[in-house]
Amino acid sequence: AAGLERVARPALSGLAVLLAFASPTDAAEYFVRPIINAGLDYDDNRRLDPVNPKGVLTQRYFPTLLFGVRTPAVNTSGIARAEIIQASDNELDRTNGFMRLRTIYTTPRDLWDAAVEWRQDSTLNTSIVDPGQALGQPLADPSLAPDVDERPDADVRDLVRQEVQRTKVKFRPTLTHVLTPRLNLELGYRFNSTTFEKVPNSNLEDSTENTV
Repeated sequence: AAGLERVARPALSGLAVLLAFASPTDAAEYFVRPIINAGLDYDDNRRLDPVNPKGVLTQRYFPTLLFGVRTPAVNTSGIARAEIIQASDNELDRTNGFMRLRTIYTTPRDLWDAAVEWRQDSTLNTSIVDPGQALGQPLADPSLAPDVDERPDADVRDLVRQEVQRTKVKFRPTLTHVLTPRLNLELGYRFNSTTFEKVPNSNLEDSTENTV
């Protein structure tokens, strides 16, 4: 429940941002779509233990909210999704979450594009977000999905038996300014942060990246 609350708070904040961007005098198109999926799976060695493998039956629930608003100058869209895991091994129960909000603001000579993303999952879990859920929906586009080149298992080369919680935060603002009809100036910044739950016998290290 606590994990689901952590997902709900930024989702409600994102909806508040939508209302702030579209004033009552603007012609605005709103989009809000709730989705819920569920799944059941069995893994004969969930902890990847080479000595004492243990089978685990897992129930997964995926409540999702797609939302967006479009005005003549502003296009804002987002996705919030939780993954509620209930396993026969109670130590593997957890709630993961993903939230992404993107806003594009256009003027005659400038295009501002800003995206912020928050994700909380685990090093042995790759199913927190299904990009297909964000595609083909009104006001949605492929940018709503997390980076497809991310490989969570790359963080666990030396981690076998423990499932470590991981939190990622990304912020990517860009500005494109029209200098002449044939020449544009583009400025951008990227912030990436990854933090791991502190557990014994884990060599996973937090990291922060800033790129201009």
